[in-house]
Amino acid sequence: MMFKLFKRQVPESTGQSDGKDRIAGAIATRFLRLQVGWAKWMQRHFEGFSLFGKKLWLFGLVALMGGYSGFLIVQGFFAKDISSKDHTSSGSITFNQPFREKQHLDEDTALFHRLKNFSRYMDSLELTTEGRIVKEKILQAHPGLMDSLHVLIKTYPQKQ
Repeated sequence: MMFKLFKRQVPESTGQSDGKDRIAGAIATRFLRLQVGWAKWMQRHFEGFSLFGKKLWLFGLVALMGGYSGFLIVQGFFAKDISSKDHTSSGSITFNQPFREKQHLDEDTALFHRLKNFSRYMDSLELTTEGRIVKEKILQAHPGLMDSLHVLIKTYPQKQ
């Protein structure tokens, strides 16, 4: 009586195989083939080794992986903090010659006006249905564009 409690009961199947079950079965079969292939390869290459040789290979592998893991841990503690760097001065924005401003303003002011004009253009796209679709496509292709644009416009007067 008591052993019936621990007996594993198999649920009755309805006879219909789900598509997910077939895919899961195919993936499991492939992993089992991979495991069997790996086991056969290991058996073939290490069956001639003595017990001491097998232990030596295992110790070497554990030491190598443990050393690399320790290196990564130590590097994580003593690495320079990337977030403390000033990323605003690391690069510059360049434009192709045909798109340069033709005014006699200095380059920073011209770029600031271009950014403002682009911001106004993106805002004007909201006025029509077709414009909203165009704006949506632009923002899907370049996520974070408007946030970056607003940050640039906000910080540009502070640089001057």
